[in-house]
Amino acid sequence: MATEAFILNDGEVIEKSEMQEYAIKASTKESQSKQLEDPFREEYEKGNIVKPLYDLGNLAKLLDMNTWHYRACKAKARDTAGDYKLTPLVDDSSEDQKQLLEDVIGDIDPEGNKSITEILEKFQLDYESTGNNALEIIGEGDNLKFKHIPAHTVRRTKDRQVYVQKRGTKKRYFKRFGVNFDLHYKSGEEYPEGQLSDEKDANEILHLMNYSSRSDYYGTPDNLPALMSILGDRESQEYNLEFFENHAVPDYAVTVTGTSLDKNTKKRIKKYFNESLKENRRTTLVITADKDDTDSEIDIGSDQEVEIKFEKLAADVKNSSFRLYRQDNRDEILAAHGVPPYRAAVAISGSLGQNVAEETNEIYKNSTIDPRQTILEQRINMIFQQKLEITDWRFEFVELDTSDQEKEDERHFKGFDKGAITPNELRQHLGYETKDDKEALNSHYVNGKAITGPLAQLSANDPVRKAKESEVVKAVHKMKEKLANVVKKHE
Repeated sequence: MATEAFILNDGEVIEKSEMQEYAIKASTKESQSKQLEDPFREEYEKGNIVKPLYDLGNLAKLLDMNTWHYRACKAKARDTAGDYKLTPLVDDSSEDQKQLLEDVIGDIDPEGNKSITEILEKFQLDYESTGNNALEIIGEGDNLKFKHIPAHTVRRTKDRQVYVQKRGTKKRYFKRFGVNFDLHYKSGEEYPEGQLSDEKDANEILHLMNYSSRSDYYGTPDNLPALMSILGDRESQEYNLEFFENHAVPDYAVTVTGTSLDKNTKKRIKKYFNESLKENRRTTLVITADKDDTDSEIDIGSDQEVEIKFEKLAADVKNSSFRLYRQDNRDEILAAHGVPPYRAAVAISGSLGQNVAEETNEIYKNSTIDPRQTILEQRINMIFQQKLEITDWRFEFVELDTSDQEKEDERHFKGFDKGAITPNELRQHLGYETKDDKEALNSHYVNGKAITGPLAQLSANDPVRKAKESEVVKAVHKMKEKLANVVKKHE
């Protein structure tokens, strides 16, 4: 006779027959999901609000589940909306318009504690994580304000002109930017333009969506094709965590032959796994058992021995389990986002040559960041043109700098040695002011010898020429040494 039992995480010993009985009972129970219901569920049933392809709240939660997904979304948001500049559109651009634009941008947050960069980075982060974003446009003229609205709290109506935000039991309505009617911000009732007061009229909303061919109302995030990698990576982490929480003790099956598994034996097994083993991982479990004289299947007079076996149910977990699996997940997630590894704080040594890395960085800028900046710039400028009547100036994001500064500096020093640039041009590149010594600093040099300018007209052995050339070469070498020391200090 053999008795099979399972040891649970808490050390509880359950015989197989009990587990089967429990499984039958559990299968008859209604499945109880612990997920929060979509707050718009009733609104969908009424038929006016359109349901997204994927729950926006759950898409937003993915940021908390995976490091690489989070870093990629943050990198794209910051690289897109990290900094800005104002560019004139005409030769005689209005300084009054520029001043108005600067004043509005400087005080764009209605609460007065966030910059336009902070607001737009949040706006763009929603775009990367959910495929949608929402920006509330408040007032106009010098009272124009922007406020970020979390995208997962907003839904669209079927007419595409109205947006609804819901948090808890509260609901607010917004108009699509550019519509020509009034909308009550609480009831959602439409009125002819100009009929409602500013206090009752809903604010406008700017909504961008990452286009999906499956929906005319909502976008989808870039990471969606890598969703299984995000979830699989999470499962592997939880598996390892549970393994170590159990002090690296694998699942065991206990087989008892020759007797039944009595209460005292169960109690000792549970105490060993739940207490002794967790306090001292090198303890030994000793179990004694008598033959079960009440069992009719066992011949009391026989020589059958009592035997208790512990068998692992799972294979041994090796060091760094799932490491390669997690690397594959990471690579797929970053590929779906179109983000180079180093932009997501991933250091991969020896896998890419310098030229390949530079090309990857440039591809990221041209194919991922530039299009996002262009779209967002166009929308922001539409708002400024309509609300501020700005016609002479353009709001622009600063382009992502993909250059290798050290390589650029080295290229300029080589340019000086080969006669491609003058000492003053080299100084200007390195951030120094140019000097008025036109005779020496505006000439070109090859291997330390002037080839243009007044010095080149003098004899090669002229002491004035030789002194000036030596002075220029020493100055350039001094700048190079100073720059090398700065780089070394920061390595």
